[in-house]
Amino acid sequence: NLATHVITRNADGSIAMHNRARSPEGDTVMVYDEVYRFDPASATWSVHQSGTAAFGPYVGTAAPWTSKQWIFTGKENLQQPDGTFGETSVRKVYTDVFPAGFRREHQIQVNGTWRDFSEEVCTKAP
Repeated sequence: NLATHVITRNADGSIAMHNRARSPEGDTVMVYDEVYRFDPASATWSVHQSGTAAFGPYVGTAAPWTSKQWIFTGKENLQQPDGTFGETSVRKVYTDVFPAGFRREHQIQVNGTWRDFSEEVCTKAP
């Protein structure tokens, strides 16, 4: 399941990520965007992600990336066991795997433990 992420820095200093990925069923391409902004007053990053038919919008925050991992915590509308969509606590975990790029995991809590429901390794195109 290959995905394409195009990352650009905007004139206002924010970082935009345009994404194209296959749906969980693999039959359609999902297109969604993420915008990362740093707030110097609070020394906090925020991310706002648009939703798709498979998942709702995501909003999260994180301290600056200063170690091996960068962890955003936030909320996203995800499908629940009963088939409805509901607000769910979600972490986006970025792990530096230099020189290859970075690993990106989307996690939810299951019985008190954070577990991946989506993961990928992002590398720079040649």
